[in-house]
Amino acid sequence: MDNSTNSDKADNEAAGRVQDWSQRVNLDGLVPYTHPSAAWSDRHSNMAITWQDSAAMGVGNLQTMIGWGGNTLATQTLSWSLTEDDKPLELRLSSRNFRPDKIVEVDAAEGLELTATASWPERNAVAVEFHLRNQTDRARALRIQFLHPGKGVAPDWKGPFPVGQFVSVEGEPEGSWSTVFAAHEHGRNVEWVKDFATGMTHGTTYELVCLAELHDRELRLAANGETRFTILTAFGRTRGVAREVRRLARERIARGWTPGDETARWREILAKAAPLPPKYRGQEKYERMYAHAISGLNGLFIRGEGGYTGLNRAFPGPQRAASPSRSSGTRRSAAPERASSTRPWPRRPSRASPTTRVRAAVFRAPWPTRTARAKARRPS
Repeated sequence: MDNSTNSDKADNEAAGRVQDWSQRVNLDGLVPYTHPSAAWSDRHSNMAITWQDSAAMGVGNLQTMIGWGGNTLATQTLSWSLTEDDKPLELRLSSRNFRPDKIVEVDAAEGLELTATASWPERNAVAVEFHLRNQTDRARALRIQFLHPGKGVAPDWKGPFPVGQFVSVEGEPEGSWSTVFAAHEHGRNVEWVKDFATGMTHGTTYELVCLAELHDRELRLAANGETRFTILTAFGRTRGVAREVRRLARERIARGWTPGDETARWREILAKAAPLPPKYRGQEKYERMYAHAISGLNGLFIRGEGGYTGLNRAFPGPQRAASPSRSSGTRRSAAPERASSTRPWPRRPSRASPTTRVRAAVFRAPWPTRTARAKARRPS
């Protein structure tokens, strides 16, 4: 057998052993999503969630990204309560497990356990799977009710839509809401960012629509029985965009999607990463640190919506000035240069531009360069 074939086979087997870490690494409690700068998001969504009040039940603070800036819209995206025989049950938070693939919350009441698992089946769509377990020897009839932004607020404002107000959406299921918010400018007014990222004008208003089905649900549990159901929330800058997000997410759920599929997808993401250096392999501490870093890169701040970076540049590049024709003595028509939206990187400033001089001053090495040292060693 060819030695190169044996070598390739050995390399493949070694690579397989190295990537076993992706299947064994513990994702529980990997990132505490309790601060806006470390918000929970997935599939490059421009929506993110944080649990700044760690003692509150439900899905926490909702924020949206515009380019590199963000807005916190709702302090509580979704919460729930239970009643039995028209009497409220005292539901309390038992635990919450922060993972990149899903957030698992366990709530408890007398003789009852409720597990709510939130994950992202589609970009800008959050699905919450509810699993209720009856821990008593008697059958129970429960009602679950949901609290969300805009509940009970009719869309009957007068004049311009009030910024920051949440209202229900006509013609959509109960639980759908809409709001208008003002963007925070970030990009154009920052010296080191403005060359390659352009934010929106401060105060520009945007609409955000959430489509969901959050009507009350009657649940019947047999003695020591259990039941499951899933609710879906789809977000979009307009109702049409939110409807498309909802359609895609519904189709995925109809094909049998579960939060467990997100775990498998995340294991695949980790398996595709470059292997850890040999001295860090096989050590749980470094494997979790690596998974933590990968989850951040694959999360929110790579692809926003409404910002202008890379192929989404807001302004075209400078056009070349018309030059006289050498043959006819007439001016050629000004051929506009390709817009910078076709360039995924910023246009380098001219050598004499102030930006270049500033950068040269900032990044000039305080020590002699290799060329300078070589010149100093040359005999005069």
